Amino acid sequence: MEPLRLEIAAIRQSLHDEGVVDYQSLTEIEAAGNTEVMFEIFFFEITKTIAEMEQAMQESPKNVGRLRDALHKLMQTSANFGARKLNGAVILTIGYTDEEKIKDMEGVKEGMKHINEEFATAENRLQDYFQLLRRFFAGKI
Repeated sequence: MEPLRLEIAAIRQSLHDEGVVDYQSLTEIEAAGNTEVMFEIFFFEITKTIAEMEQAMQESPKNVGRLRDALHKLMQTSANFGARKLNGAVILTIGYTDEEKIKDMEGVKEGMKHINEEFATAENRLQDYFQLLRRFFAGKI
């Protein structure tokens, strides 16, 4: 069990160091219990919000209000879960828009690509973490 405990600690630290999820946020979520369920909700909300952003970008003309609403929702959700790199990608993308128009279409497209990449990384890394936790707790029974 000790090697697995060390591996879990190392992954928790790397999640923080890589900006996937803030150590303090992860600790608070774990203390509240049902960590995996909380992150499943996080993944669901982010997936839904990214779809809203993509729909806003497919409209002609682009629905900037809908895009910005989705970006702000995503910014709040990622901040609440301490997903620093994802949050940074969202803030950068918001900067390519203003209240009425997209200031830099290529910037928005690149920003959305970066958001998707950061989300995929977070999801994969956290799934690996949960898999280790399940192995650890299965061995304790």
